Amino acid sequence: MPGLLYYLPGGDCSVTLQTAREAGIGYAFEAKPTARGVHGGPDDGRGVVLADSTRIDLGDIGYHPNRQTWRQVDGTEAWVGRYIDKPVRPEDLQRTTMLDGHLVELADGQQWLCPIARGYLEEEGELRYYCNLPRGLIKDGDGRWTPGDVRSGFAHLWDLAERWQTAYWASLAGDDVNDEKQGIRVTFDYQDLANGAIQALQVNYRIGDAEVQLLGLFEARRYLSDTVMAEVLHALVDLPAQVAHWKKKLTADSPPDDSPIDDGLPASIEATDPPSPT
Repeated sequence: MPGLLYYLPGGDCSVTLQTAREAGIGYAFEAKPTARGVHGGPDDGRGVVLADSTRIDLGDIGYHPNRQTWRQVDGTEAWVGRYIDKPVRPEDLQRTTMLDGHLVELADGQQWLCPIARGYLEEEGELRYYCNLPRGLIKDGDGRWTPGDVRSGFAHLWDLAERWQTAYWASLAGDDVNDEKQGIRVTFDYQDLANGAIQALQVNYRIGDAEVQLLGLFEARRYLSDTVMAEVLHALVDLPAQVAHWKKKLTADSPPDDSPIDDGLPASIEATDPPSPT
């Protein structure tokens, strides 16, 4: 079983999940990692190699510089590594619970399940959005249980989806969606795009900046819209469902109104206020 390895300086093998979190790599584990001490790690020092033993063979947990490649995790003393001859698959890094979404081929040539935050359904010929992120359950004024706000750990994805939705449709219409007076900024550069795509992928996979670089998941292109990062954010706003709706409209000779854009959203989309985080 291929999988990722992590290295922490020091020789203490009594590593817990909390230890991993304090070291800045808590995102990589959902349970206590298996640890093995080594006397020469990627930093040339003594330390411990960690791994999820359900995703990698026990015999592969160790440091073998001639067979592995390593990268330091930014802002930490931790390192992440993999075996050169054992390609890591998306299923080796997927979380126990995953959000449904769209499969996107990233720069490693593999299909990754990119989550939907803002999904779309067609109802009576009109396109309506819904929230696909985890939400609380509350009672309304009539004492009926109803979906509440987006959970705080996912609220940033709703905001990201709103920004991308607005920027994408406005760019097609040639609109300027930035208002300096009100501090509104929804344009995207490589930093925004890469960081946003990683945030989306982290919902379903145990990865971060270092893992994306180590596995070669992203690539640079002349146009941002041609990158796999953009494809990940397209999945976040369920763009395939939106495009299918508009194609159906056009095929039926029933195009939308003069402009398909209304405050950054296609005219027939129900533009209600998004749920706020709890």
